Amino acid sequence: MSSHDTSGPYPRRAHKKSRKGCKNCKARKVKCDEQRPLCGPCARHYANIERCEYEFPPDAKPSREVVISAQIEDPHPVALAIPRTIEGDVLDPFQTHPQTPTNNSNILLQHYLSTVVIRSFPFFNTKRIIDLWWPFLRADELLFNVVLYLSAVSLEALQQEPVRADSTRLMTECIGLLRARVADPSQGMSDETIIAVANLMAIEHGKGNIRSLNMHMEGLKRMVNARGGLDALRVSSPMAANIAFWMSMIASNQVRSLPLAYEFEGQFHDFPGSVVFSHVDPELYDATETRNMILKEANHMSHMFTITVTTLFQLSPRPETDPVISRLLESCRYAAVLHVFFPLCGYYPDPTLMVNTIVHDLKASLDIYTIFLTLHTDLVLWMFFVGGVSAWNMPERNWFVDHLVVITQDLEVITWEHVRTRLTDVVWYAVFCEDSFRRLWQEIEVKAESLRVAGQVP
Repeated sequence: MSSHDTSGPYPRRAHKKSRKGCKNCKARKVKCDEQRPLCGPCARHYANIERCEYEFPPDAKPSREVVISAQIEDPHPVALAIPRTIEGDVLDPFQTHPQTPTNNSNILLQHYLSTVVIRSFPFFNTKRIIDLWWPFLRADELLFNVVLYLSAVSLEALQQEPVRADSTRLMTECIGLLRARVADPSQGMSDETIIAVANLMAIEHGKGNIRSLNMHMEGLKRMVNARGGLDALRVSSPMAANIAFWMSMIASNQVRSLPLAYEFEGQFHDFPGSVVFSHVDPELYDATETRNMILKEANHMSHMFTITVTTLFQLSPRPETDPVISRLLESCRYAAVLHVFFPLCGYYPDPTLMVNTIVHDLKASLDIYTIFLTLHTDLVLWMFFVGGVSAWNMPERNWFVDHLVVITQDLEVITWEHVRTRLTDVVWYAVFCEDSFRRLWQEIEVKAESLRVAGQVP
């Protein structure tokens, strides 16, 4: 074949690292095909992404020279060359990161930005939330050191190493900075301080350090109370309020006795059809009364989102004389909480222990409910499916599977499509439910088949 013949296949680029790949592929350490505006790996991995972020324009070649990083100064400085292409997030001549007591800060930062931050914001398919979070934390010395401390603890657990000097030094540094911060009237109750204490509490929860956990828990309660409660904090800083609420709930492992709780505003009601956009003509933007009501209710629901779990457990039981109705309501609350929490297991902070506790509560409630149960419905099917999925790697999973064999037979459900249709009529999130629920259905089929072979099913 001639060297000028272009009819043959192009040579493969296997084992050649892409230097112009998108930032998402570099963070995930996968090969990027450099397609624009959206590369193939990102299109397959992310559900809602329209374009990738590239460090270099299509016609630019990345520099092979050493780039001045926006990270803490290396303890062993070397001669650095200015790259041919400079972007705002590449060059940081002022070394604006706060000082830290460890020489491995670059390693810890890389681990945090490539691993820990993804576990902290698991359901954001774009980098927008991380782009907001990163400048916020590196601007505060205490919060920045807390993040490094979290990264050090995570790296030690990942490498299965005993406690190293990095985490010990960073823990000591964080406690010293926190004491100085609390003594400062102007900074002791700031958003950054509250977020730092909430993260310290979550770290000690993961380490199993109960004494330090309780200390940070009490400190966080006093800070939030000094800001007027969690509702008042959410008005001024939704991010600080949400982080404090979530991490305190996971660390306490007690949903029904939360140390921080929003005030329950009562039952939902119909909103009046008032105009939301008071400064514009609603008809100009086709904002009818119906749309205004929907927008206002959506705004109200977003405000209530972070208190859903608390509300479910704070609702007073209705004075029902029928034990079936009473157990049904209790089981529904447990199943709803599990449906919210289970997709978050394995992320930071990890709610697995709380999920296991609620699985036992749901099983106990359903165990009594099945005594009085005479008719199976789609709601019963959904509750048992949620319990079985949430009981992953737990002995209770077999209990849910055994009951689901009977329930699916009574409902004459014979295929996964039939199951999915019935579950969708109750509550269904395809992204979170599809794989885990399908695996449970396969176990149900295996169990039912084994009973048929043994002649124990008519």
